[in-house]
Amino acid sequence: MLVFVTASTGMCIHSKLVRRPILVQICSMNNSRSPLVQKPKTRGLGYTILMFNIKKVPAGPLLLQHYCAHNRPVVGPFSHSALIAALYYKPETRGLDFVGLMEDIKNAPAGSLFLLHACAHNPTGVDPSIEQWKEISKLMKEKDHFPLFDMAYQGFASGDCERDAQAIRIFLADGHRLATSQSYAKNMGLYGQRAGAFSIVCDNEKEAIAVESQMKAVARAMYSNPPLHGALLVSKILSCPDLKQQWYGEVKGMADRIITMRGMLRQNMEDAGSKWSWNHVTDQIGMFAFSGISPEMVDTMATKHNIYMTRNGRISMAGVNTKNVERLAKAIHDVISTAEKK
Repeated sequence: MLVFVTASTGMCIHSKLVRRPILVQICSMNNSRSPLVQKPKTRGLGYTILMFNIKKVPAGPLLLQHYCAHNRPVVGPFSHSALIAALYYKPETRGLDFVGLMEDIKNAPAGSLFLLHACAHNPTGVDPSIEQWKEISKLMKEKDHFPLFDMAYQGFASGDCERDAQAIRIFLADGHRLATSQSYAKNMGLYGQRAGAFSIVCDNEKEAIAVESQMKAVARAMYSNPPLHGALLVSKILSCPDLKQQWYGEVKGMADRIITMRGMLRQNMEDAGSKWSWNHVTDQIGMFAFSGISPEMVDTMATKHNIYMTRNGRISMAGVNTKNVERLAKAIHDVISTAEKK
């Protein structure tokens, strides 16, 4: 039996409001078996720290993708767990290193913890296909690994919130114990409200009750009560059918615009005469595009063209629009051409 525990030390009214919508949003779990604890969205990695504290036993190694959001590795010192970099992104193809990832899953000590991005991987924008997720789930089940799902961009990948939850549903269908960290910062425009939920799948209701009590105890010491205003907005939208459908439509509108900008950026790069292949810009998905340009090229983008991005070449596609996409493409082409002439 799988029981979802979503931990929150928010007020009782908040727990009652968010329990059903958040769980239905992921996997339609029975609400009566899903006690809820809110947390301040995915950042800060409080959900992972909570996970290790709840276990109350020495944790297996924690494997993060080699290319992972810059604030993820800081969890190591807090988790009392060995931190290992797992292969994920392949610079040569600017796509998924599926063979390398599967090898690392296979070779990791049994019972390891893997941090996975449910959709719209940050920073690469590279997601496994559905078939690849099935293979990942099967192998992790065989190795008795524990998946920790980071879900900060639901809806920002495909534009379909239900579709973007498929990876987690695959793991649940395969009978995994797992943890998920949801955030509504981006997909509801609540970044400053720190609205999120931390969930753990337990074997039965008795275990769920015990786990919830430990989650609350740890959360109480860490941040006591998370912000309420944003959580109530999330609850209101997800519990009202009309508002929920309106939100679905607005999220799709945001995702579709980003997808359109990806196509325009690729087209402008090709029109500029770039010798590089830019298929990866449209193959990648979500809020970020991993351009493939070097840190030195990024520096030149800033000093010469006044265009800024993280030094790993990650472009925030949310900041690209019809008025600046041509300028961006020409600047990228210029720094690549200049670097290749040296």
